[in-house]
Amino acid sequence: MPEDRRSRRRNIVRDDLGVTRSPLGYRCGESHPKARMTDLQVDEMRRLRREHGVPLKVLAVQFAVSYWTVAKIVRYERRNVEIRLYE
Repeated sequence: MPEDRRSRRRNIVRDDLGVTRSPLGYRCGESHPKARMTDLQVDEMRRLRREHGVPLKVLAVQFAVSYWTVAKIVRYERRNVEIRLYE
């Protein structure tokens, strides 16, 4: 991931119940009620694209989401969170 995208990642906290929340307390990532993919699926999608150069269309079919969803996820325009444990 390019350094400029990494620096834009938001700090997210996972609480004792495993719910991922933003600094303002909103649910995000796979714990968001409208999430259709798990955090592991998102990480796997990004890894396949980065390490193997899998085309976006192939990823879209493999993960059963739209081409544009895949494009935004692999560019860190969606699901661009950095999760850390609640302290």
